[in-house]
Amino acid sequence: MRRIFFFSFFFSLLFAQYLETNIYLPDTLIGVYHPKALTYNPNTNQIYVGGEREGWILVIDGETNQKVGRIPVGEDVCQLLSNPISCKIYSCNHQTDDVTIIDGRTNHVLRNLSVDFFPFALTFNSQNNKVYVACEEAVLAIDGMSDEIIGEIYFAGSPIAFAYNDRDNKLYCATSLDADYRISVISGSGDTIMKEFATGFGLSQIVYNPVNNHLYCSHPALDMISIIDCATDSIVRWLWVRGEPTYLAVDSIDNKIYTANLTSRTISVIDGAADTILSSIPIDHSPGPLLYNPLNNRLYSQNLSGGITVICCSGDTLIATVGEGNLFSCGIIKENWLYWTNPYRNEIRVMDAVSNQMFATILLSGSTPNALAYNHLRNKLYCTDPTLDKVFVVDGIGNRVLRFIPVGPYPWKLLYVPNNDKLYCADRDSNNLYVIDCALDSVKEVIPVGNYPIALAYNERDNKIYCANRRSDDLTIIDAVGDSVLKRIPIGDYPIALLYNPDLNKVYCALRDDYEVVVLDGSSDSILKRIVVGKRPYALIYNSQEGKVYSANFNRDSLAIIDCLTDSLIKKIRVSNYPWALAYNPQNNKVYCAHRYSNDVVIIDGASDSIINEVDVGDRPVSLLYNPLTNKIFCANQLSNDLTVIDGETNRTIDEIEVDTSPVALALNPTQNRIYTANRDGFSVSVIRDLVGIKEVVTSRLTQNILLYPNPANSSLHIRFLPPGGRIKIYDIFGRLVSAERVDGEGRISAKGLGAGIYFFKLDGFSELRKITVLKQD
Repeated sequence: MRRIFFFSFFFSLLFAQYLETNIYLPDTLIGVYHPKALTYNPNTNQIYVGGEREGWILVIDGETNQKVGRIPVGEDVCQLLSNPISCKIYSCNHQTDDVTIIDGRTNHVLRNLSVDFFPFALTFNSQNNKVYVACEEAVLAIDGMSDEIIGEIYFAGSPIAFAYNDRDNKLYCATSLDADYRISVISGSGDTIMKEFATGFGLSQIVYNPVNNHLYCSHPALDMISIIDCATDSIVRWLWVRGEPTYLAVDSIDNKIYTANLTSRTISVIDGAADTILSSIPIDHSPGPLLYNPLNNRLYSQNLSGGITVICCSGDTLIATVGEGNLFSCGIIKENWLYWTNPYRNEIRVMDAVSNQMFATILLSGSTPNALAYNHLRNKLYCTDPTLDKVFVVDGIGNRVLRFIPVGPYPWKLLYVPNNDKLYCADRDSNNLYVIDCALDSVKEVIPVGNYPIALAYNERDNKIYCANRRSDDLTIIDAVGDSVLKRIPIGDYPIALLYNPDLNKVYCALRDDYEVVVLDGSSDSILKRIVVGKRPYALIYNSQEGKVYSANFNRDSLAIIDCLTDSLIKKIRVSNYPWALAYNPQNNKVYCAHRYSNDVVIIDGASDSIINEVDVGDRPVSLLYNPLTNKIFCANQLSNDLTVIDGETNRTIDEIEVDTSPVALALNPTQNRIYTANRDGFSVSVIRDLVGIKEVVTSRLTQNILLYPNPANSSLHIRFLPPGGRIKIYDIFGRLVSAERVDGEGRISAKGLGAGIYFFKLDGFSELRKITVLKQD
């Protein structure tokens, strides 16, 4: 006779839970916000990027486009400069009035050099190995070898721009004092002012053309370009250019100068030989800073209205506009690659200069995790980041970020559907639902829904997705097979929460400003009833044993209880200040309600709906999660940065676990028995290992009470147990009761109604806490 082996898990009272790790999103090399400064070190093939806040520079390997270092500098990095002679990197730190000097070979800080007030720009003197830094009232010269200030040049006005003339070893500095705009000519060897003369009003930018030894100055307020002969250091011509010429670039191959004209949406071309206008190129965008690439003789405009416009300089023709919808602030060239900073998304986009295609995205800042969803089929965690417009994918075994998935401008909620192995992401600001194929971790479909989608629910019986749209006051109902919209239903004022009842195939929708819960038929999607529950219903939970729905009403400090058979209000329970989050414990038939402002959790008996206990938790509890593996409830406390752990049997607090800053969401990984917290201000997901005393038994004797086989199962499960006669309850990984069958000692339970996943079986009448986990394989 063939022996049948099975595993039975015995849970003792030896509870243990601890912080296993923090997973930083996207990684630990973060800290650059609103990036606006780039430089390239040709000696080491590395790119450096800095931005506002925090005081960090990130280092990127030019071969792999991977971040390889993080360097502490001053605050508000407004410009970076590479000194190829001394192999040093200079960081101009506007808010801390200093320049950080970095060894370009080791990426170690050599010194922080205090300078005058508000340094904002850098340029390099290649003949004398000097670095010039422009401050509020002066330009300082720094020796490239000793890193000492060796010259100070003061002006009556404030420097606004400068350019270096390497042919004559002169520095040109544009200054302004009220309406007086001047150019000062500085000797590169002596660091003294050689000449000073007035220019036109509203001078904005200056560039040096080494081909004709001329300096070009833009005056957007005058619609003019002034041209200076650097041999005589005098203005030799004015050119009228329509449309506020602001940004300039020099094509040294064809001896041409380009001006970006903001209001006319054109780029003008100046012949450097004759200093006359050759042509004007319409680009259908408001052009921004210009970057010339001598390797392919192309010009790039970082458009103020979004995207990069590419122009072929040999024929002055428009080639393409790429990256539309993104606002770029600065760029650099490395061989046939271009690196663009995107300050609003805190990233760098890497562009192929040959194909004009965006090749890679490098994330620079920490994320703000908001919502979590666990995929138990692939053992992956998904986490939204509304500020980076991404969904991060985390390996459930190795606790590492696998990749990120670009979605819309504000991903808010997630819903994983195991039947189709798809993830649905409600994007709040684009009014779209992004459908992600979890096998490929890529966006499969983008479904337009209503205005401001904020809540999701899945109807497993009819394979439909429900999306609550807060501002359009309706529900979008989606076919989960074809990912197409079936219908949109006007529902009421401010839909805020959704809940699916699998036993009766009903959907419940909380309307915050109507003080109602609306009940829909899951088959026809018609409204069955509207139930007045109390002021500002915010969260819903289903009691599967009693067939009741609980509504947390945060403006009346009450919990409304609904009978799902009649869809009528049974009673209201007075609870504490601002009930905000709910959880259900099917093992002990208890409901948990967390109160946002009174910092406690009320425990309610699911049969009598009476309050059993009130447990103090941390500061501002915002999320609850029940772990059926250990019969514990986890409460995320946003302001105290910790989790409170409650024993589901004794109703007492058994632990407090410190996590990263501002935990706002929770998820369970039943495969590794891990709890995840999304830490909004910690740029991370904390991983909690939830352990319990486990004894593993392998046997074939019926005296072990329960024998369940095969495991994994497909269409049916065979069960034998002692004593004969009893009811078997089946729960999913979220603790929801999905099936309850009476079996007389031995029988077969159909598994056809169960989707692929992990389930928990419990035999009624046993005092010893015991569960069997079944992994069903389709």
